[in-house]
Amino acid sequence: MALVEDQVSNLASGWIQIKSQKGLKESSRAALGPSRLSTYAEVREISIEKTMKMVAFAESKSQFVHEKLSSLCDQGKRILIEYEMPTVIALNFLTIWQLSLLLKRFKWGAESDQVSDSMQHEFISILPRIEDMLQLRIATALNWEFLCHQCEMNIMPVQLIKSLLEPYISGLVNQKDLFIFGLLPSDKAVTVESYTETIDKILRMESSNTEEERGEQ
Repeated sequence: MALVEDQVSNLASGWIQIKSQKGLKESSRAALGPSRLSTYAEVREISIEKTMKMVAFAESKSQFVHEKLSSLCDQGKRILIEYEMPTVIALNFLTIWQLSLLLKRFKWGAESDQVSDSMQHEFISILPRIEDMLQLRIATALNWEFLCHQCEMNIMPVQLIKSLLEPYISGLVNQKDLFIFGLLPSDKAVTVESYTETIDKILRMESSNTEEERGEQ
């Protein structure tokens, strides 16, 4: 993990300087609406260090809860799941969002003619590892979702936000990232499928705007 973090951080320092010069296009303003525009514009620039710390923390928390579950009776497992699941799922969901953004940016770097050939090669080399981290977080979230279903427990968006605002977590959270949960229906339980579909819609919209930017250059 440390090696990947170092590589990602080194690449990102050059990449962010390029991307930070670009603003959202008018089509983004129309699609997102004025109330979400400034938040989304700020979220586009990723805190690499915080993302990697959050990935490590999400994995550590998941492993801790999994180990505790293995030593409990059925009733104890249910109590632990009800107590810990909002936090565990929130951490995994947040890292899915952050890694999805990171993957999108690095794919842009791998395809961009605005970076050097050597940097492009480095982007390409690191992409599989970021993809692996993302798929692991999705798989972990699906496992926890299955346990919630077994306990007939639903996780609502407000529970995820509250969990991420807990004092022992909030220091790792870029609160601008929490806007992703505000895009979910507040009256429906969150699922991995609905959450990743929301992320995909945002990234597809941004891809369309990026193509417009390239066409105007």
